[in-house]
Amino acid sequence: MSKRPVPKTEPETSTTAVVAAMQPTPFDAPDGWGGVPQRDGQTYGDFLKFVNGEYRSGEAVMNGREFIPVHVTVCWVRWLDGRPAETLVTKPGERHPERVELGHDDESEWELGLDGRPSDPWRDTRLVQLIDPKTAQAFTFTTSSWGGRDAVEELSRAIAFVRSAGHPGALPLIRLDVGRMRTRFGPKPKPVLSVLDWRYDRRAEALAAQNAPPEQIEAQAEKPSLGEELNDSIPW
Repeated sequence: MSKRPVPKTEPETSTTAVVAAMQPTPFDAPDGWGGVPQRDGQTYGDFLKFVNGEYRSGEAVMNGREFIPVHVTVCWVRWLDGRPAETLVTKPGERHPERVELGHDDESEWELGLDGRPSDPWRDTRLVQLIDPKTAQAFTFTTSSWGGRDAVEELSRAIAFVRSAGHPGALPLIRLDVGRMRTRFGPKPKPVLSVLDWRYDRRAEALAAQNAPPEQIEAQAEKPSLGEELNDSIPW
């Protein structure tokens, strides 16, 4: 499958660096693997898209496959002649721009969409880099639809919750599922990134504990575990 990488407009984070940071053993072991040059990019592996209720990579249907989402890129992508022409990446902690701030507002200059009407060249896009935990096969799930962005947002909330509960660096094991959403055209399928389990970064947790002030360590020791919080019962 041929794939068109999103043009780079600024330095980007390598998925390889993210994966390396998760390894239980150092990558600089004297076996040579740590010295192999790695390419940088916002996309990694084959593209994965959600189309008409199916996760597709080329001709392969990936529904039900399980992955670890190791990185996400939030960006606006401007399309021209069917190809990405400009990418504006929002880094973590930065405010994501509104569409009205991007320019290219003259609809008379927009290309026609599939419905024959002018189509906005800017797409609010999410690029989620996925790794198969069994084979290390890599994909980039790309979405600019409302349903796709909502699925990524839901996943980000789950990750934030678990990390705030004392597991910095935690990443979920997810399954590519399909849900339904109501639209003005009737029910439509939407992507659902279902969380099955969690992978914890013990090194990040140990480092966080070492750097925490004494009062925070004491409070953390008294704090119930994530399992206790989720399994709490109502006393009446």
